[in-house]
Amino acid sequence: MFDIDQTLLVRALNSTRQTYLPTYVGLRLIGTQLPSGGNEYLQSLIVRRLNSGDPWRFREFQLYKGTVYNGGVPSHEYRNCIASSPLTSIAEALVLTLLAANPSFQISPRVFSYRWPKSTRSGLSYEFFAEGYKRRNEQIARALSRPNHLAVVTDIKKFYPSANKEKVFSMLAKALKGAGQAFGEQSNAVLGFYEQLLSHSKSGIPVGTASSHVLGHLVLREVDAELTKEYGDNYFRYVDDIVVVCHSSDELSVKKKVQDCIELHGFLLNADKTLSIDSQSWHRNIMRDDVVFEDSFRDFSKDLGVYLAFHPGRAESLSRLLTGSGLSIPVGKLLALSSYSRFRYFLKKSKSGVSKNIGLLLAKNEDFLSRALSLKKVHEETLSSLIQEPVERSENLRRLQMQRIRRVLNVMFYLRDFNEWKSDEIFDRLPELVEQKALASALYSGNVNSILPFSGRGPAAFSELWAEHRNDNATFEKKEALGSAEIEALTVLKLHGVIHQTSLEDFYGHKDSRLMRVVSERGLTARSKPDLSFEDEFESLCLGASSYEISELTRSRHSLTENTALEALSLMSSEYRS
Repeated sequence: MFDIDQTLLVRALNSTRQTYLPTYVGLRLIGTQLPSGGNEYLQSLIVRRLNSGDPWRFREFQLYKGTVYNGGVPSHEYRNCIASSPLTSIAEALVLTLLAANPSFQISPRVFSYRWPKSTRSGLSYEFFAEGYKRRNEQIARALSRPNHLAVVTDIKKFYPSANKEKVFSMLAKALKGAGQAFGEQSNAVLGFYEQLLSHSKSGIPVGTASSHVLGHLVLREVDAELTKEYGDNYFRYVDDIVVVCHSSDELSVKKKVQDCIELHGFLLNADKTLSIDSQSWHRNIMRDDVVFEDSFRDFSKDLGVYLAFHPGRAESLSRLLTGSGLSIPVGKLLALSSYSRFRYFLKKSKSGVSKNIGLLLAKNEDFLSRALSLKKVHEETLSSLIQEPVERSENLRRLQMQRIRRVLNVMFYLRDFNEWKSDEIFDRLPELVEQKALASALYSGNVNSILPFSGRGPAAFSELWAEHRNDNATFEKKEALGSAEIEALTVLKLHGVIHQTSLEDFYGHKDSRLMRVVSERGLTARSKPDLSFEDEFESLCLGASSYEISELTRSRHSLTENTALEALSLMSSEYRS
């Protein structure tokens, strides 16, 4: 059982690793100094600061959203996001813990995204997102099994940015008032925290922070109530995706009702993404397994983690065996994760877990090589088959078709050798795979320029793979000018330790480069600019820590309740099914 400080820290870690790496690194540095065993120092510090109304620190950054083509020329689009500083993200975890415990913030059962965790000691501020997504899809499939029924699928256009900030704050204040005396004086502290957060957003609900989801739930509370009253268990919402299952004869009336409801509450539907799907199409595009095989890459990775927990001394020879067979599986990362004996939980949980783990105890390196090669073969065959499928005429169904291709291709980054990405035939045929093409090019060439526009998961995926399989630094061809997103990408690469600082010094004058400058080979010994900003807090936490020490933190985890998904599986947010 973890104490409250450990729980808050891990929740903050889990909410920041794949959104904003500098915050995650700062939290890990806090974790290295945090004692275990009933200490409540962090909680007391945060509560005092909340009650005193101290300022919290946030930072704007750009996250890659997608690419559009104008006359064959690609144009990258970005989300304007807000990152919480390390201490601010811990405060956010505490605030979310308070909200989760109060009935006034209960989430509608017809909402399947970002639900509160089942345990107060969970390492997540919300239920793992994929669980709700899977549950929603299964319930929709059952509802569609009735004759002549279809699913009307749509989403809210620019949901978070278009939300009215005054309404968001009003809904929050109303929910806190409904909580009565449960919050006491902390009610004003919670309001003050979110008032500061909302003030840092240029428009609507800020994207990138853990609180975005609960604020989104609040502002759509009336929409959920009205559409649930109208359609009952046939209404489903996942973030801003809305689905209503109805008889085919009611299709037009449902579309109008949903549109009227959404517009009444100040939003617009994304008409281009509205479609109707019957049961057969739902199963083909949503429920169908990406790869038809008795094994899966996720199961393989989990089993490998348990195997390494049993046999850590075999990691080096296993890595050589897999790499020599043309695979890029991050054995080192899985070994770091396995040092936390998560598998013991499964040993105690069920008899089937016992029998399975006994099998892993008795397994050999060659068993995992055989499984990996079989997975590679079936993924290659599946990818080839998916590419040959007729192109869906509907733009929405084409998008689902491409999501499946992305998920299969993302797994291939762990099942192929870097040199196998030399051929770009698949990328020539499918220009939508622009992010995957950039990663493939960077891995093959060792040059990071191609992935710089894809700030966020692209540079993180490259760093994970490169650090595992190459002992040298990646190269960077200097450009005359870099945008903010590219500077953020270089910062991620530097924090991972895969690019040398000398290649970045020409950009130290960039307005967004302070975080990149912080991590030096020997470590800074003094703050460069004590201005109490996000950057200043990060710089203070990094004092005395070398770039090597920080890169080691990015490749491990703080505790067994910290999730560390394989980075390439999340490219273009396609981790839902992979």
